[in-house]
Amino acid sequence: MVLAKRLELFWHDQGYAAARFWAELVEERFAKVGSYEIYRVASNLVNGLPPRYADDIAPKR
Repeated sequence: MVLAKRLELFWHDQGYAAARFWAELVEERFAKVGSYEIYRVASNLVNGLPPRYADDIAPKR
């Protein structure tokens, strides 16, 4: 969850305000991991970049 927040902050600082990241619980249980809950970070990136909208200004470089 912290990683998702840090990734979103990074992309927002790069000028991509549309970037979104969130943590999703992995439903599977793995014997070697035990009873810990495992999460994965999901995003709305398209081909490695956040979606662009018509009213977005160009990102700073």
